[in-house]
Amino acid sequence: MLRASGLRLQVPGRILVDALDFDLQPGRCCALLGRNGSGKSSLLLALAGLRPSQGGEVRYADTPLPAGPQRALHIGALLQDEPDSFWGSTLDYVALGRVAHAGALVGIDDTARALALKALRDMDLDMHASQSYRSLSGGERQRARIAQVLTQDPQVFLLDEPLTHLDLGHQLLVMEHFAQLTRLDRSVLMSLHEPLWAASYCADALLLYDAGRFRLGSAREVLTIENLEALYGCRLESVISGDRALFIPSTA
Repeated sequence: MLRASGLRLQVPGRILVDALDFDLQPGRCCALLGRNGSGKSSLLLALAGLRPSQGGEVRYADTPLPAGPQRALHIGALLQDEPDSFWGSTLDYVALGRVAHAGALVGIDDTARALALKALRDMDLDMHASQSYRSLSGGERQRARIAQVLTQDPQVFLLDEPLTHLDLGHQLLVMEHFAQLTRLDRSVLMSLHEPLWAASYCADALLLYDAGRFRLGSAREVLTIENLEALYGCRLESVISGDRALFIPSTA
């Protein structure tokens, strides 16, 4: 579905990703893990067609990424940058996800309103639909931003730290919702800081180390205590939950 071949990303004096071959298939959720500054956001931007690479290519459905609004019909990106100048209601903000489908922003039509209201309900925000977006709390804004991408209704979701600012209950709500979307053959790549969520909800994992090194594979194979200790540079301990091992920082 969304495929990177030989992808190379770098910033002055540092390689972030080198020779990455990555294929995000329908119905799969992949966790993207790495330290701060490891290149997670840069990789998501490149896969979304919002940042040029220094080598390789990204293709959607075996064709080059479409440009502009056409790309947004297929690929939805949740970025870290949060808008601070939107003065409309939460519903208005979420409905902006339909701009690529409408071709121009001329108001909220019935389809946009219905999809936006559903996304607000899915993110436990329907009671804030008429409230000013700027007046929402940090966690509420984050859920509104996720709702906007849901309203876009893409085939591929590229999510940069979707759990930022969320309390534990709403983290669970978000993870459950995207797990449900993968069962509808949507594709999800999300950067996370908590290996527990990655192990619990993601079938695959991509770990970004330094100097362009990475590790990619099934979550069960990749999310090991050795790999994660090397990734984060700290000691971990394992907790057995059902048939899987989960990892938490060691305080011993």
